[in-house]
Amino acid sequence: MYSTPRANNFFYRYGCPVTMFLIAINVVSFFTINTLQTNDPFLRWAIFRTALWPEQFWTAITWPLVGTTSPLCLLFACLWTFWICGSLERSWGLRTFTAFFFAMAAITALMTWIGASLLRETTGLAGLYIAIGAPTVAWCALNPRESVNFWGFLTIPAPWLAWLTVVLVWYYVGPPIMGLFALSGCAAAYWYARYGRYAYRGYASSSNPLRRRSRSGKAPVLRLETVDEERGRRVRRSVSPLGWWRARQERQKLEKLWNRSISQEPPDEKRRP
Repeated sequence: MYSTPRANNFFYRYGCPVTMFLIAINVVSFFTINTLQTNDPFLRWAIFRTALWPEQFWTAITWPLVGTTSPLCLLFACLWTFWICGSLERSWGLRTFTAFFFAMAAITALMTWIGASLLRETTGLAGLYIAIGAPTVAWCALNPRESVNFWGFLTIPAPWLAWLTVVLVWYYVGPPIMGLFALSGCAAAYWYARYGRYAYRGYASSSNPLRRRSRSGKAPVLRLETVDEERGRRVRRSVSPLGWWRARQERQKLEKLWNRSISQEPPDEKRRP
């Protein structure tokens, strides 16, 4: 069975096929569940439920694939997944990002199950809007000096965005105690991004300039890489919502420096033909 060129273009166009797969499977599952109204078999198979685990052990990594939320929440979750997870996948590579994403999902599910067992409660996990909490914390840990601009009207520094993500995950899973167990995935993502990313040389290559270890011993600031289809070569290019905003600020700075340098030229230099 061979994939069509159109499908390859969709999954590989932005250099993040795993991210595009997560978005596609969430959209397909959402419309399947809400259109066909046959959600019971699929939900029992994919959604993580503390009452059915560990009998359904596979649900610890399949729960991010189920798009069962509202259309608006699904839209924002897919957009945020494209920006955050796409950036991490282009920087780390397909294999490393895939292992990271599903490992964080499994840690979150396992600790949620432990918390439900201790508190004698039942809860469940499903959807990207919770699963992207750990990648967002990892991105913020890699880029502590960045600020995220939401469509030109709200700017949030990366550390504040990380704390906001933690609060949202805690609130969605279940305050006041149950949500604390679900934050284990965010904590593990922070540790991995800051200290554990380069402890495992099996995934990182010292010859790759995007994966070299920094002098401080911590993970370097995230660098983005995409594919230029017209020239057929790999180029670094930002596809995050910060890309256009940073480019605009840089252009304004260069224009100000250029105008200042012209205004400070000596009079005799200006009069020369």
